[in-house]
Amino acid sequence: MSGGAICLLENFARRYRGAIASDGDLDGIFATGLLVRYLRGIGIDVRYYYPSPRELRGLTVDGYILVELPLTRGLIYRGENILIDHHNGPARIELFRDSEVVKSFSLGEAKSVADLVVRVLNIDIDTELLDAVNQIDMGEYRTPLAEMIHKAYLLNISSSEMRIMLTELVAECRWNKIKEWAEKEHTKWNSFVEPRIDYFVKRAQVLVPSVVFFVYREDNDIDKAARTPALMRLEDMYDIVISIGVDENNNAVAARIATKKPIDLTKVFEQLRKMGHNAGGRAKVGGVQFNNRTLSEVLADLRKINWPRPNISVRVIYA
Repeated sequence: MSGGAICLLENFARRYRGAIASDGDLDGIFATGLLVRYLRGIGIDVRYYYPSPRELRGLTVDGYILVELPLTRGLIYRGENILIDHHNGPARIELFRDSEVVKSFSLGEAKSVADLVVRVLNIDIDTELLDAVNQIDMGEYRTPLAEMIHKAYLLNISSSEMRIMLTELVAECRWNKIKEWAEKEHTKWNSFVEPRIDYFVKRAQVLVPSVVFFVYREDNDIDKAARTPALMRLEDMYDIVISIGVDENNNAVAARIATKKPIDLTKVFEQLRKMGHNAGGRAKVGGVQFNNRTLSEVLADLRKINWPRPNISVRVIYA
């Protein structure tokens, strides 16, 4: 099955000159770097970029290999595109013509999209780093490296230069350089980010019974770095947690909804899509992009959700 997926990728990349558009999270960056390495190795001059979340709604793509950028993120598919994703279904590589799937290779379960690319291409990677990326994508730290690289990424989350740097280091197999960068960057964490995490946790508010939320500034890198750790800490305390990012005008830009309990959040994302928001993810975690909505409007929509409650306590948190 992976042989057919490889042929699909290679033929498509040659036809469309190796154009890649990718989600900018850590597993998306690593997956893109691995694709770049493979395609360069077979003589294809690769072009790649990471659209910002605000670009996605209405973004038209044609002739792209798309890494974790499904239609549910608000994109418009034109002509032929390939989607590589492990959310909202099995890990898969799919060929689209406009918005219809015309060929699909299902690869079962994958811990991250980077893990999926490694399995399909049978490509070498530092196993310690891949394991760290997989942990991060599943919302956990089981090793010091996972915590260190995630904190380094979060401290630079708005940086396009960081994404390009990591992509090229992965493409060049410079694993020690990645670890050195992570070790250097994460030393800033205690001074700048930990106080903000504490602030968000203490300021968590009840949205509806069993659901909490906190609000953070989407244009502030320290806030964005503190958002995910605050979510993870609150998930240990509550059933469902929501972080909501706002802009300088207090308009809601994006949200992340997460749980560690035996709760399926996919029906929540379905309800949000019906309300006109871009939403998607897995049973335990997902994201929402809002379109020109005030914070009060978004809170009103969130209160209308039929939140799943098999003994849950959902809380929305803005970081």
